[in-house]
Amino acid sequence: VNVVDTPGLNSIHPEHEATARKFIAEADAVLWLFTVDQAAKATEGEALGKIKAAGKKILGVVNKIDRCSPEELARIVEHVRAALGEHLETIVPFAAREALRGRKDGDDAQLQASNYPALAQALEERFFSRARAIKREAAATRLRQLIAQARAIGQAQLDRRALEPIAAAEANVRAERL
Repeated sequence: VNVVDTPGLNSIHPEHEATARKFIAEADAVLWLFTVDQAAKATEGEALGKIKAAGKKILGVVNKIDRCSPEELARIVEHVRAALGEHLETIVPFAAREALRGRKDGDDAQLQASNYPALAQALEERFFSRARAIKREAAATRLRQLIAQARAIGQAQLDRRALEPIAAAEANVRAERL
């Protein structure tokens, strides 16, 4: 399993967005990081829909949960679930800075408060333990997409070739009329 931290899709720098899209296209699964104070924006729904349609598994992580109360967090998670849940495998609340501090300091209580164990468990259950199956599913989905594109191109070429004699005959009729 390779984990790549990409820039966001709504970057002011076009090259950042291009980089993110490139990695997403190559990925078998995506961990989508929401910020607790801006979770489930309309642009995220659009992007997640495209990623899901491409056959990718998406784990939603609501970060910076240390900035809100448990009641606010419950409302935010429910909002994300209602707005975007159809695209996500599951939603995990998380506090990355708290987790990092807890790991650096060896503070299990801080690590628990960050909800790191739940994130690690979700990653293991949803992605890591199923890595081969996810890779197979992603490859099969991509292959189906390529076959559909090839069929469409072939159909367009066939249609053009079939219409060429008709277009030539029409040109002859016009020429004869003149």
